[in-house]
Amino acid sequence: MKSENKNIDKRITIREIAKIAGVSIATVSRVLNMPERVSPEVLLRVNEVINQYNFIPNQLAKNLYTNDSKSIALFIYDIENPFYTKLIEKINQIAFDNDYTLIICDTKNDEVRELKYATYLQGIRVSGIILTEGASEETIARIAKTTPCVMIDRALDNKFRFPYISSDNLKGAHVAVEYLVRLNHTKIAFAGGYEKINSVSLRKCGYLDVLKKYDIQIVNDYIYNSDLNIAGGMKALEYFISLKEMPTAIFCANDLIAQGLIQRAHSAKFMIPGDFSVVGFDGTVSEAVFPSLTTIKQDLDEIARYAMENMLKLINSEECNHETIIPTKLVIGETCKRM
Repeated sequence: MKSENKNIDKRITIREIAKIAGVSIATVSRVLNMPERVSPEVLLRVNEVINQYNFIPNQLAKNLYTNDSKSIALFIYDIENPFYTKLIEKINQIAFDNDYTLIICDTKNDEVRELKYATYLQGIRVSGIILTEGASEETIARIAKTTPCVMIDRALDNKFRFPYISSDNLKGAHVAVEYLVRLNHTKIAFAGGYEKINSVSLRKCGYLDVLKKYDIQIVNDYIYNSDLNIAGGMKALEYFISLKEMPTAIFCANDLIAQGLIQRAHSAKFMIPGDFSVVGFDGTVSEAVFPSLTTIKQDLDEIARYAMENMLKLINSEECNHETIIPTKLVIGETCKRM
């Protein structure tokens, strides 16, 4: 037997609105999409009917009519990372203030998921897409054919020419490792991974640059490729304490690795910073970690602002900056000590 919810009113259609108002369906469509092309008298009459019956336009149909959904999609690969949750919050506010809806696409670094999202977004006529790291070349190539795109932390070759916004990952890493050198550390390790992740690759390059600059021996055993999460940090600590000669300081590719490393150190009865000095990168969990984490802080407000500023310019066919590099800063916590 077919069940019905009698508390839900049947939705009135655009055809019924037209009949009640005594106008054509095309006129109602113009009232909804291009009211400036309708006479004041007809506009008033149709809007009275719309308000009387609480008519809600079919947004998908409107998207097809205007070829614009007033929505912006954000591709991220790790929704549990505080960096991305905070970035979502800030981009969402700017989108809302400009009458756009933000669609979150959690790709989990999975190309199949990316392509499904891309197909769906093109189908609803998404206004633009902000791509963070992890998006595949195939996904980007498909999106680029029809949709304005902005990149965060993902530099591409000139065939795409998308606006690119990033923190200064290389210089940030220089500052982090030089801080450890000034504390007289010479056995400095790096915990990171995913060479295809542009920001991590740059942070690793910065780590190596500083060791070379100060003639500190580069020990391959001091470079550990971990997942970019708390579990990865725990495994990194287990690896470093298994070495015959342990490092005295560890520069982590992000704060989650640092957080996991510190948690595992505590459970293994190692002291931070007594046994290891630790520096993170992002500036998103420093107060949630004990002791408070020394880290390189990214300016999320500026990243979000420049990403949306360039996106809105692209949507409106205006000139925008091809590359924007945003400074970072060292936040000194309690996870480092002088040797």
